[in-house]
Amino acid sequence: MSKPRRERRNVVAVEAVGAYALVRVDRGGLEPGIPGQFFMLEAPGRVLPRPMSLCLAPRGELAFLLDPIGEGTKALAALETGDAIHVLGPLGNGFRLDVDRPLLVGEALENGLFNSLEPKQLAGIMAALTADEDRDYGELELNDDMLDALSRFEEIGFQVSSEEWKYGLEPAPELNFSAAGAAVRWAAGAEWSQIVSETRAEEGDLFRMFSRTGEALLQIAGLRRSHPEAANMAAAVAEMVLREPIR
Repeated sequence: MSKPRRERRNVVAVEAVGAYALVRVDRGGLEPGIPGQFFMLEAPGRVLPRPMSLCLAPRGELAFLLDPIGEGTKALAALETGDAIHVLGPLGNGFRLDVDRPLLVGEALENGLFNSLEPKQLAGIMAALTADEDRDYGELELNDDMLDALSRFEEIGFQVSSEEWKYGLEPAPELNFSAAGAAVRWAAGAEWSQIVSETRAEEGDLFRMFSRTGEALLQIAGLRRSHPEAANMAAAVAEMVLREPIR
């Protein structure tokens, strides 16, 4: 975990994002930390610094999305390019989210999308997120509810990719719908021989995809303090996915 530092950093830009303000500062020797950590920003003319979570960390910068509702946040939102402020961080324990497409998963968690899924749907979503984009796992039929869930995640993925392009980050690949179909059948209790026969995929490819899906679910299952409902569901679905011969 990164050691906190206090540095005086220059404001790169302040951008309006709807009713919010995105304050971008040059990074200097500060590290972005890990999800769940935060920074203290010293607002001009204010005695107490304001705690802020990191929104974006493009190369050489740290960016904070503020809701200017108090005197401190209003002062921060009023900063101009070239102004200097003290920044302390990263602070807090944070948590690790070692999953494919962490920005998409994090945004979906914050929007409560995982809470609206049935267990088999969650297995399908995580498989679609973690599977290689160009890998074919057959053409198992997906029902309307599963397609709707995938569509909602694609919408979030588009929003995340737009921000990634904006800040020079390589967007994540598209969802793998064929992996979702295979994972839904597997989580529903299908036998291994059935999955191999119905998907006509290589057993090694299926094994790796289900294993990665289960590991991603276990990562979400570890977020019981911040997202208890999604974590409990993920733990249950991980058991459905990580069964013989996967485990």
